[in-house]
Amino acid sequence: MRTVLPIALVMTLTACHQARLGPAPSRRVGDYAFRITLSGQDPVRGSFTIEPDTVLLETAGQACRVIPAQVRTQNLLGFSCFPPPGLEAFGITIDPNHPSLSKWSAVQSVMKTRTVCTRYTTTPQGRQVCAETRNENYFDNVRTGGTLSLTAVDTVGTR
Repeated sequence: MRTVLPIALVMTLTACHQARLGPAPSRRVGDYAFRITLSGQDPVRGSFTIEPDTVLLETAGQACRVIPAQVRTQNLLGFSCFPPPGLEAFGITIDPNHPSLSKWSAVQSVMKTRTVCTRYTTTPQGRQVCAETRNENYFDNVRTGGTLSLTAVDTVGTR
């Protein structure tokens, strides 16, 4: 009985341990072009190149820089790019193992309207209530994004 319990415990732990299912995914080496459609703006076009040890990205003819804090998080590479007109910030996250799952994100300053009270009055019961309002405009940063729409792919396979 003393030997059965340790063997059962080892077998249980082994069965519960997640084993790696095959080799780690490899990079999809090649050149990729993409197009991002933003409402009310011209599309943003760009391309990226995946090499065995490097990923290069450019949008609208300008190179993007790697965001060091996001490098190699779950094998993803984060880039900060010069924002197109009308955007406050623009970034792309490349998945070198699955380029079609790469994503983009942007921050846009959007004008919104809110109603504010300009004059209060007191009711006979002593409650203060709004007697007059007006609309005012303000700007709010709105985040948007999605999956990159690849328009051209020239892969050379994995090396």
